[in-house]
Amino acid sequence: MNDVVIVNCTVTDARAARGSTAEGRVADAAVWVRGDRIAAAGPREEVTGLAGDARVIDLGGAHVTPGLVNMHTHLSLSLPGRAGDGVRDMTAHELALYMADGARRTLHCGVTTVRCVAEKDHADFALRRAIEAGRATGPRIFTAGRALVCTGGPRARGRRHPGVRRRRRVPPGGTRSDQGRRGPHQDHDLRGDRRGAREDRHPAAVLRRDGRRAADRARLGP
Repeated sequence: MNDVVIVNCTVTDARAARGSTAEGRVADAAVWVRGDRIAAAGPREEVTGLAGDARVIDLGGAHVTPGLVNMHTHLSLSLPGRAGDGVRDMTAHELALYMADGARRTLHCGVTTVRCVAEKDHADFALRRAIEAGRATGPRIFTAGRALVCTGGPRARGRRHPGVRRRRRVPPGGTRSDQGRRGPHQDHDLRGDRRGAREDRHPAAVLRRDGRRAADRARLGP
C-alpha cells in the first residue's frame, strides 16, 4: 500500500470558523494517508509515530483543510452568450471531454465531492464511472440524472404545458380587479414590457387546466 505522511502543516477544519483557536486548528500537524484514505491527522509527533516509514511530504507550513463539497454543480452548463452557445453546439464526445476537464479543475480547486444537477445527455454517469475507474481525474460525483420539477418550473421557462395557461395572482388583500396592477409577482424584461406572472416563483398563482380552475392557492406542505 502506498503510505504517505504529510508534515509541516497546519490542519484546519470547519470548527475553526467559530473563532476558537484551540478547536478546529492544529499547528505543526501531520496527515497520514494510506492508499485513498486518511488514516490519521493531528499533532506531528503522534501521527508520524503511527505512520512508520511512510513517504514524507513537507508542505512548508501550508494549511490543510478537508475537501470542500459543492451541492449544486452543472459541469455541462450553457448560459446565454457566446460561451454558452459554444457548449450547446458541442457534440456528445466534445461535451464529455469538456465535462472531464471541468471535473479535473474542480478537484484541483479543493472540491472533492459534487452533486451534479440535470447534466446534458446524461454524460455525468459516464464521467462518474471514469473517475471511479481511475481513467479520469475528478471529485466524487453524486448524480440522479434528469431533473424533476413542477409544471412551469425553472426548467420549463418559455414553455407551456399542454392545457395549462397562466394568470396573474390577486395581490394580498386585493380583489380580482387588482390582477392587472403591476406587482412583485410579475416579470418584466429590460424594456419594461409586462411578461405575466411566474407561478414557479409564487405559489399563490392561479392556473386553469382545460378551462377549469385547478387551484386558487397552492398549499405548502402535505
